[in-house]
Amino acid sequence: MGLNKTKQLALDFSDIVEIVFKDKIDGIVIYDIVDESNQHTFKLKFRVYNFAGVKFQYKNDFFEIYLFLNGEEGLLLSKPNSRYSEISDWDAYLKEIIAKIESYIPEKYLKAKGWL
Repeated sequence: MGLNKTKQLALDFSDIVEIVFKDKIDGIVIYDIVDESNQHTFKLKFRVYNFAGVKFQYKNDFFEIYLFLNGEEGLLLSKPNSRYSEISDWDAYLKEIIAKIESYIPEKYLKAKGWL
């Protein structure tokens, strides 16, 4: 039995995240996959810079990316109503997200850990 389309999309996106973020992340988890006739969803979460959590939520071509610091409510990093299918260059898009994440993490920490 083959993978359903939503699960395959989640796996493909997870691979893209690993390639772009490289050693800045660990522990990617894919969860809440739903592949039904009019509902296609998945979520991805991971730690970034061993400092914060990131959650990516996909639902019927719309997505949101959140940053979680110190157990606080998530900060929305993506633009509202972002469409997965409209991103043609995920490498460039995720590099912008990395820059936003870095703006919330103390520069002193990033330098001490060798990420800057």
